[in-house]
Amino acid sequence: MLGDGERFFDVNVAPDGRLVAVVSEDGNGSEDPGVYVSTDDGASWTNITPNTFPSTHQRSVASFAPSDPSMLYVFSYKGGGSNQGISFHKFTLNEAGTDTLSTEDRSPNIPDFGGSVGDVNVQGGYNMVVNVKPDDPDYVFVGGINLFRSENGFATGPPIMQTVPKPNTGSADILGPTTFRFMKINIRTSM
Repeated sequence: MLGDGERFFDVNVAPDGRLVAVVSEDGNGSEDPGVYVSTDDGASWTNITPNTFPSTHQRSVASFAPSDPSMLYVFSYKGGGSNQGISFHKFTLNEAGTDTLSTEDRSPNIPDFGGSVGDVNVQGGYNMVVNVKPDDPDYVFVGGINLFRSENGFATGPPIMQTVPKPNTGSADILGPTTFRFMKINIRTSM
């Protein structure tokens, strides 16, 4: 699966043991960038890349929903273009985990409010995260410098919550119905 031209790849393991690998390309004709699944500990891989997935992407990260391993989210940095140069896809896999039943490009629902605290800002793909709440497959977080949460997997926008870094303070505010401030040193400690 991996050739000589891939720059980044992300591998994630579902609770049922299936694997997903998202392979980037370097802009110089990488061999097989895209999204792959394996149900045999990586001995073989099936390409499940949808047509709506960006043909050029510098980095992608993936996360299975712990409570429903048939649901997979992939967050990608395309390297520029519309919507901050990012894309976001939801995959629904078949029970065997070897093929997709459906894919949805939910990129337009990723926050893009503008300004230094109004968008995801993945810093060229350096800092990217996608995670799913363990007991709710639609409760999804995506982020770069700012972190956004959705209770419907970004099926719609805008998000419920946004974190705002506080320069030179070592803390961040989480904005939403209630504002919380957490210290970088110990995120479990609210201020």
